Amino acid sequence: MKYLILILIYIQQLYSLDFKVASYNVENFFDLHYDKTEYKKFIPHSKTWNKNSFKNKLQNITQTIKDLDADILALQEIESLKVLNAIINKNPQYKYFSFLKNKDSAIGVALLSKYKIVSSSPIVVDKYNKFSRDILKVNLSIDNKSLIIYVNHWRSKRAPESKRIKYALALKAEIDTQNNKDYIILGDLNSNYNENCILI
Repeated sequence: MKYLILILIYIQQLYSLDFKVASYNVENFFDLHYDKTEYKKFIPHSKTWNKNSFKNKLQNITQTIKDLDADILALQEIESLKVLNAIINKNPQYKYFSFLKNKDSAIGVALLSKYKIVSSSPIVVDKYNKFSRDILKVNLSIDNKSLIIYVNHWRSKRAPESKRIKYALALKAEIDTQNNKDYIILGDLNSNYNENCILI
């Protein structure tokens, strides 16, 4: 499973406590309610996706989350609040959460936190694409200081690089407005560690 994809971008203030941040792509965790946006393999109550497979996946995800032992955890490929609530019920150490998914998309992103979430909002990546996965912006309060978390799930490399660049441009435009506030970028950028510059 893909996890611990973390990029620390800018921390200016000194926090008086240590906290652990992680990111975890749970790889297509769907609920058992048919919404007509599911991938074929995850049609509820089918041979490939049913109560047993849901239960097994939830158990495996729960174990991974316990192993990560993060104070702030970004999740990718979450279908619904039903799925997120199932995860939270198994991991009650997270008192705060936020979830984002476009209604026509199959999957979304989420943030689990032991620290108070002050606010959350979407950063629109492509307003002309109803299937676009927007970026989740979450404002946290840690030790009475503000920290912004950006949860990403960029398009895979099956899409043209021009489609992926839209995520980078949307994120940069947002960060440029923050006036030196502390932030962390988390998520699955669908990029290699040894990425080279690519000409469009």
